[in-house]
Amino acid sequence: MLVFDIPGVYDWFVGIDNNDSDKFKISGLNGIGSASDVLTITTAGSVGIGCTPAALLDVNGLIRSTHITAFT
Repeated sequence: MLVFDIPGVYDWFVGIDNNDSDKFKISGLNGIGSASDVLTITTAGSVGIGCTPAALLDVNGLIRSTHITAFT
């Protein structure tokens, strides 16, 4: 696990969560596998932003895009 720590500033953790099917995660404050997980990638390649992915790309919250060429 990598930890990006600047004293007095928000910490970031990057690594594999062995307790959650070996998902790759980026988390804040409380570390990998906590409520502060902000990005999750499964071993199958599904990506969850703000959630554990239930689809190839799963976003919990509003999204914004300036260019969408195809959306199905």
